[in-house]
Amino acid sequence: MSNVQFYLAMGIPTLAVLISMSLQATLYNSLSRRIDRFEDRLENRMSRFEERMDRFEGTLKEMRTTFIKDHTERIVRLEERIFHIPS
Repeated sequence: MSNVQFYLAMGIPTLAVLISMSLQATLYNSLSRRIDRFEDRLENRMSRFEERMDRFEGTLKEMRTTFIKDHTERIVRLEERIFHIPS
């Protein structure tokens, strides 16, 4: 076996392994960046959802307060009319 044949026999598989490792590293980095972007989008969506739920909760509290206040006044007026309680 000549030196050229030996170098080709050793160099081509080594080169193939190095190229394969380089491609795997590139794909890994690409996948990692995609996952990071996905996590960021998910985090943004969750924070917007939490903001909407907080606003909804505030609206419900306001409705409950208004409902209780309104019905309390109605009950008082009904009692005054029924039992002739002076105001």
